[in-house]
Amino acid sequence: MSKMTIDPEKFALALLQKEKPADIDNETFIKENLLLYCEAVVACSRFNELEEDQFSNMKENEIKQIISDILGARLNA
Repeated sequence: MSKMTIDPEKFALALLQKEKPADIDNETFIKENLLLYCEAVVACSRFNELEEDQFSNMKENEIKQIISDILGARLNA
């Protein structure tokens, strides 16, 4: 299983690729998109941290299993 990583900046910038609605003034549009950008960066960063933790735990479990298999083979030899 390979680790998935989201680039927070690229993800957030992709969210901003939209047209400003005619009924919203520039300042409101900018503020809304800035908030969306910040939320996206934080969400991606959290995801990446969780993914890294999960990947590390998986590697640790695999190492423990290999050691257990080696010790089991030695004891049965």
